Amino acid sequence: MLDFLKKVKKQWQTVGVIIFSTTAVAFSVSAFLPVKYLSEIGILVIQKQTINKVDAFSAAKSAEYLSEILSQVVYSQAFLEDVLVAPYENKTVFPNDITRRELIWKKMVETKKINNTGIIKIKIYANSKKEAEAMAQSVAWALSVRGHKYHGGGQWVKIVTIDGPATRDFPAKPNLWLNTLLGFLLGILGAGAVVYFLEDFNLTIFPKKRIIKAESLSSKSDFQKTGSAIARDLVFLQGGRLSGKLLKKALNYSSEEDYRPFIKKTPFSCTDLSLKKEKLLPIEESVRVIRPEEESISEAKKVPPPDNLPIFQEELTTKKTSEKKEEKKADEILQLKEMNKLLEQKMTTTRRSEEDEPSEEEVRERLNKLLRGDME
Repeated sequence: MLDFLKKVKKQWQTVGVIIFSTTAVAFSVSAFLPVKYLSEIGILVIQKQTINKVDAFSAAKSAEYLSEILSQVVYSQAFLEDVLVAPYENKTVFPNDITRRELIWKKMVETKKINNTGIIKIKIYANSKKEAEAMAQSVAWALSVRGHKYHGGGQWVKIVTIDGPATRDFPAKPNLWLNTLLGFLLGILGAGAVVYFLEDFNLTIFPKKRIIKAESLSSKSDFQKTGSAIARDLVFLQGGRLSGKLLKKALNYSSEEDYRPFIKKTPFSCTDLSLKKEKLLPIEESVRVIRPEEESISEAKKVPPPDNLPIFQEELTTKKTSEKKEEKKADEILQLKEMNKLLEQKMTTTRRSEEDEPSEEEVRERLNKLLRGDME
């Protein structure tokens, strides 16, 4: 149960959307359906006592049997013809097609027999209050005046109207609030089933806004992404593109102390286009990585903005983030330029040292002269 409640809390937006959708659909459909007004009447079937003195129990059973027959006769086409000729202002128009007329009449009338009483409750539904009341009066007249055609009891059976017609002031169909409540309950059941059986199904209407600040880039993975992106886009030398894996590995560390031993032990190669060959040059200076503490200190020294300016939190956050990124890129470019100068100095010193050193033939000639005594 607790796990289910946790799922509901986690997917509360999905639950809300499903419940709201089913409730809204039920309310909308009920609101646009045609309204029906209700009028009710009560009919009592009486079995008269004969000369032979039939006991009351037998008479009651006979009346109950007749009421059962009459409750089914009401749906017939013959009874509908008697209703339409009743002396009441009935504006209901039925089609000439017998099948359609029967369907419409069965939707308009509804009967219910009360057991052991001989009483029949008849409900009439119509498009207006006046029409429903007139139709109920016509049904009562047809049963009381022409009911002898359907029971066969003659003068020994009497049909009396005991209730109605009672017509409601408000529409009986559709029941707007009941249908809306049923839609709400159906939405709760549907949302529970979706959360329980479909764990991956998630509807999000209000996504959480996540703002990444520059100070939060303190983990190793964040520095790896930033350093590798800058190294791919900004690291160039005059003689050609920087080669070797040392700098790329160095930028992937989170602090200067982590990669300094690695730089002392491992050289990297740089391609010189003028010499058309590769030489391994050691690096004495390591690449300096900006730490989050230094950024926060430098930002703390900045002059605060005036108090009378409007402050928009989201714009300030994005602006600060972009400024910090630009400062990081600028510092990285400066560091790479310094490293470029250092590499050029190393290359020039190496060339000079190679030019000043004598070749093997010159050394041999000098030794021979020294042995012969010709050396000045």
